[in-house]
Amino acid sequence: MVMTLTGSKRTAASEREEERRKTVRGKRRGGEKRQEERSNEEDGNTLEREDAAAASLTPS
Repeated sequence: MVMTLTGSKRTAASEREEERRKTVRGKRRGGEKRQEERSNEEDGNTLEREDAAAASLTPS
C-alpha cells in the first residue's frame, strides 16, 4: 500500500489498474491517429488518380 501526497491509500492493484488504463488510452489514441493518416493518404491517392484521369482526357 502506498500513501499518496493527498494522504489517500492506494493498493498495488489500483496502481496496476491505473497503469493499464493509461496504456489502453495511449493505444487508442495511437490507433485513431494511424486511422486518420490512412484516410488522408487515401484522399491523396484519390486526388492523384483523378488528376491522372483528367490529364488523360484533356487533349495536349
